[in-house]
Amino acid sequence: MTSAGDTQIKIGSSGDPICHAVVSPLTFNLFGCDFLQSDCRSIGSVGFKACRLRNRRSVLARLTEPWLLAALAALLLSRILVAQAPTSVLTPQRIPLPGDIKFTEADGIVTLIHQTITLKANEIRRLMGSVELSSSAASTIAYAEARVGCQLSGNFVGDIGGAAENHEGYNAPIAANYPSQGILALYPSLLFTAPSDGQYDCQLFVTNGDTPTLTAVATDGHESLTWLIVDQTDDAGFWLQNPPCDTTGFSACTYLGQDASTQKMESLVFADDGTVVPAWQAPADAAFLDAVAGVTVTTCYYGTGACTKNNWGPNVGLTPIVKGSGPTTINSYLEVFQLNNDSSVCKTYQSLPIQSTVTTPAHHYALNYLLQDIPVYPDCTSRSFRLQVVVDYVSGDPIKIDATDSNGSGTLAHAFVIEEMKGVARAIPNVVGANQTNAAQSITAAGYVVAANGLTILSTAKAGTVTAQNPAAGIIQLPNTAVQLTVSTGGAIVPNLLSYPQKNATAAITALGLIPVVRFSKDCVNPGDVMIQSPLGGVLVPLNTTVTLTVDSGTVKSCGILK
Repeated sequence: MTSAGDTQIKIGSSGDPICHAVVSPLTFNLFGCDFLQSDCRSIGSVGFKACRLRNRRSVLARLTEPWLLAALAALLLSRILVAQAPTSVLTPQRIPLPGDIKFTEADGIVTLIHQTITLKANEIRRLMGSVELSSSAASTIAYAEARVGCQLSGNFVGDIGGAAENHEGYNAPIAANYPSQGILALYPSLLFTAPSDGQYDCQLFVTNGDTPTLTAVATDGHESLTWLIVDQTDDAGFWLQNPPCDTTGFSACTYLGQDASTQKMESLVFADDGTVVPAWQAPADAAFLDAVAGVTVTTCYYGTGACTKNNWGPNVGLTPIVKGSGPTTINSYLEVFQLNNDSSVCKTYQSLPIQSTVTTPAHHYALNYLLQDIPVYPDCTSRSFRLQVVVDYVSGDPIKIDATDSNGSGTLAHAFVIEEMKGVARAIPNVVGANQTNAAQSITAAGYVVAANGLTILSTAKAGTVTAQNPAAGIIQLPNTAVQLTVSTGGAIVPNLLSYPQKNATAAITALGLIPVVRFSKDCVNPGDVMIQSPLGGVLVPLNTTVTLTVDSGTVKSCGILK
């Protein structure tokens, strides 16, 4: 590894002979070649330098020496590993909202932020939005929808990603989608593919479906709250959205609830809902991936126009704002699978499960999922991936999985996987049983670091031997992830030496790295044998622990034993 100011030195066979090395900017000596910085000259525009040998032995003679060949091989390997080390390929540009923007139902579509980019046909860009909204009303709901999409010549083209929820007023308490009181947060996302060459205006825009005035909040005084991220270079990934489901719930909508005739207890969004799910082939140089999903759900309380009548909840005869059988509770999570060639699952990645309670006033509810740093395992027999969002019904009114609206305004259920880092995703090596020094070298060579908070343990393994590691061998994690080692301090199990002759007992103790101390007591039971020992046999103790033996000092004569 090079450090700041280091110089790459190449090997040359003609003109001034040079050595191949990584050297510091000042005077240095490497591979037996004495160099001075003043002897170096630039080679082309690649930043390498050539330095003349200060001694008279030829480079060829030096290159035939085994130790130099080994050093050069090690250096070459290190350069290969550095070249293969995963590096980020995402190029996000974050554009903050410069100031608060108020909007009402009469305003229609309101563009908050836009970014112009020039794309070629089939180029891909990731768009990520954040909109934090306040309301002018205390308890009157306002349907809010935030979307991201791109226009060409003034018209939206391609897919549009959205998220929607009813704003419950400026006194709404802090909750999953309310990071602060009265502030509703929506996070629309999109993996946009340009249908043709052109200059695209990519936007974050909102609509208000009800009477109260909503405000897109730019900042809390410390950080930006409403922003748009647009990647600046071509991305690699795939996009999924489920089939159309209109706002009244009549076309191909998925319902969850207890009525088995029209509803399911579980939905695998993008897997069992009619979504066309081709497995995506990760690029050959992909090392890590990110997965993003957004699913908006709608409660089907009695009388709602957003669901078909046969999927309404029970009529409990309450006023409209609180009608329904109570909040709907669901559990959900995102899953990503790396497949084998036969389409069987090789690796599974799962986001933390979310339990969501959707109140009747909220009615619409945006679920957001993120899985980052998904490694592409080379030991799987393919680089194919697929994903799904698992939604399980628990209790309350039935619920509908929203989807792509038939009017083309965008999809409220979508997901994508994108290449995050390229290079080689290397597994954590198995260093259990290795000595601590070699283990550290293996971990470093694989692109990881040894954790500073290592553990020690008393064990029979030789002192300095690694007895455990965390994370376990074979797991792939981000480069420079810390691997914690548990290292033996060395120890021995005290043998049971009772009734052993003194000589044999002390020899056994010494052979284990323990220290025998002998005491005597005339007992006349087994003269010359061990009567008592401390510690007892079977106890694990550190090396150099004293083992005290009490030996019967009686003799045949002193004990009056007749032979």
